[in-house]
Amino acid sequence: MCALPGPDSPAASAPTPPPPTRKAVYGRAAVTSSQPLATAAGLQILARHGNAFDAAIATGAMLAVTEPCSNGIGGDLIALCDDNKSVTAVLGNGASPAALSASMLPEPPVPLDCPHTVTVPGTIAAWIDIKQRYGNPQISLLECLQPAIRAAREGFPVGKTTAFYWKLEEQFLNTTKNGTDLLLLDKSISKFRAPQEGEIFVNKPLARVLEDVGNKGRAAFYEGPVAQAMVDILTQLGAVMSMQDLACHQTVFTQPISTTYRGRTVYEPGPPTHGAIAIMCLNILDKYDLSALPEEDVYHLMIEAVRLSFSTAASHIADPAYFPECVNKFIQLSFGDQLRKRINMSERCVLEDTPSLPKGGTVQFSVIDADGNAVSAVQSNYCCFGTGIVPDGCGFSLQNRGLNFSLDPNSNNYVAGSKRSYHTIIPSLAKLGDWKAAVGVMGSFMQPQAHVQVLHALLDKGMDAQQALDRPRFRVTGCFSKVESGMDEDAVLVEDTFCEKVQADLVRRGHVVRLGKLQQFGKGHVCVRDQRGVVMAGADNRADGVAMAML
Repeated sequence: MCALPGPDSPAASAPTPPPPTRKAVYGRAAVTSSQPLATAAGLQILARHGNAFDAAIATGAMLAVTEPCSNGIGGDLIALCDDNKSVTAVLGNGASPAALSASMLPEPPVPLDCPHTVTVPGTIAAWIDIKQRYGNPQISLLECLQPAIRAAREGFPVGKTTAFYWKLEEQFLNTTKNGTDLLLLDKSISKFRAPQEGEIFVNKPLARVLEDVGNKGRAAFYEGPVAQAMVDILTQLGAVMSMQDLACHQTVFTQPISTTYRGRTVYEPGPPTHGAIAIMCLNILDKYDLSALPEEDVYHLMIEAVRLSFSTAASHIADPAYFPECVNKFIQLSFGDQLRKRINMSERCVLEDTPSLPKGGTVQFSVIDADGNAVSAVQSNYCCFGTGIVPDGCGFSLQNRGLNFSLDPNSNNYVAGSKRSYHTIIPSLAKLGDWKAAVGVMGSFMQPQAHVQVLHALLDKGMDAQQALDRPRFRVTGCFSKVESGMDEDAVLVEDTFCEKVQADLVRRGHVVRLGKLQQFGKGHVCVRDQRGVVMAGADNRADGVAMAML
């Protein structure tokens, strides 16, 4: 039995990924990302004796230039950094303006370009703070940013998948303030359009901003002309972001949350991200011997773990400055035992509704160097180009992460000033002795459930990094993401290559199975370092990217 198509359009409307013919790459160090130029930039810094943290900055900066339809310096960065001493969560997610109140936002659904959804961009500060804390002092910040500066100034060819997503936002950018700065003027039709596959896109304003940051540090972004440009355009649109809001921003370095799965310690960032959802799923599944079960049972269990975890905890996740213990009880093993008891192997369980949240646009990348330093990082504008609002002369759009706030006064995540919203971006790391894996799959509410699927493939199925990423995915949807999926029903979306026998069995157990779109299943990257010091890496064939290794 095949899945029924969703109510919008079939997955074939998106670029079809090539058959999974890629092979994992091996070396003493590796970089993997959704853009070949970004992977090459990271490898270039490693070749100059930079470490994994320097390479991650170079990779992230190039992604901000070459994939603006997913991320940029007007957005956020969250990373897990392993320096062989400890694993640290780096939360580069900014707060809402101090003067913001719920009364300023329109009635839901809040428009994607609503200026009140702009939170302080955290990516630039996170790069700088990671560099200062972990980077090789012999490599300057400017050197790490130089490949991206050159690409922005001289232009870069746009990849196939990137061109597709950019095209999807063409009409939107033609309606937002300065959004056409991120389009090309087609003189033959006197209209602005998205760049096509292989077409060169130049962004000199962004090159200038990155170069200033490389030379002057955080003041070049959070103070002075760039900060003023952000405040000015938002003020023109009626928002309340201030220079003080920008100047006060701080990256948060904190201990990640973790659990044990198949003997490995798995790390996820804590609140306000939904890393707890992945931890909860793994706590439920670790008590099952998934390697000994039929595939039909395994998928039913994974799907039920995701459904139970999201429906139980998602509405509680909030800024820990306001609610410091908002997920503590949910990530306990004993709570996983309680949820496991609700799973019926014969049929799906009935859930209560949880709040609706919109779609996202994000990039993920992983780096492990020859010394074993590891970074898993995610950068995001939230919804594709975010608000699509471009500060004058800056070459980047401002995120709309504030869409993740709740307008329910009873919610932990209720919108308020100087508050960090629920956050969907979550990198992951897994460790056991000298073995470690830097894992991540972008895609808003796909992220925790994709982590579960990729870790299952790596640790239960024994797949290599590339095989784990190539494996067909499911995506649980429902009331927490119905705006994104276009469906009101609690459903399971599957890729068109997903096993038909498993689909039929899921339907028999009461699951509503639908054919999803390619873009709903995320794009991931994995680096694994074994006990010998050999690094294996893979890159998702659902994106334009590539994994590269070196000695």
